[in-house]
Amino acid sequence: MKTFITIALAGVATAITQNDIKFMDFLAAHGKDYNTIEEFNFRAALFAKKDAALAKINANPENTFSVAHNMFSDRTKEEMKKMRGLIPEENPTLNMEQLRGLINEEDDGLVRGTTYGYSFPSSKDWRSIGGVTPVK
Repeated sequence: MKTFITIALAGVATAITQNDIKFMDFLAAHGKDYNTIEEFNFRAALFAKKDAALAKINANPENTFSVAHNMFSDRTKEEMKKMRGLIPEENPTLNMEQLRGLINEEDDGLVRGTTYGYSFPSSKDWRSIGGVTPVK
């Protein structure tokens, strides 16, 4: 009987992947809790996809930065848009084409900003345009 239990536990232990451990650490660090097994598996798959994208970015030796997970690593693109206040396209007062140019969402679920060729000035004196007040 002890041998059967040992073999069963070994089988369960080998079924757990490194990504499963990372996801469980993520859940513990951010106090996440899901209502169903289906939602848990869905969120785990999103996390795994973003983890692979982050690993690819961090593996690039040309990058002078590193990226990591945050509390939103289990969210979909649509949930992130809603959380950031995306206004539906039916609103006629908003030019959605201008907004689409501000964000470029890749298939990996990460949002990357872009300037689309706009050149920023090397410096700006906010005092000359009334952006700040004198020292009081």
